[in-house]
Amino acid sequence: MGRFRDSSDELDIAVIGRRRRFVVTANPFIGATMLIVASAVELDLRQGTPAPTGIEIHAIVIAGRLLIKARPEWRLDGEPASEAPLLRVVALSRLGKVSIDR
Repeated sequence: MGRFRDSSDELDIAVIGRRRRFVVTANPFIGATMLIVASAVELDLRQGTPAPTGIEIHAIVIAGRLLIKARPEWRLDGEPASEAPLLRVVALSRLGKVSIDR
């Protein structure tokens, strides 16, 4: 699996027919826009720091897989409000899978 470290506050990525691992180290990290086609992608957010508004991931997954790794203390959109940083994932998946590991 290809490895990529990035300290950018936002990512715009298209992955087609590959396996990739992205490790985010940004302080703060705002979010990502991703297109994944026939690929397996891991987005590791655990080393990054969420922006004050949280992290927002937008993804389209077609015949592929997106695994998002987040810290256990972060809250997901839809969970009860708290002071914990927010992780919002908006995804469209066709013949694919989107999952969050925390």
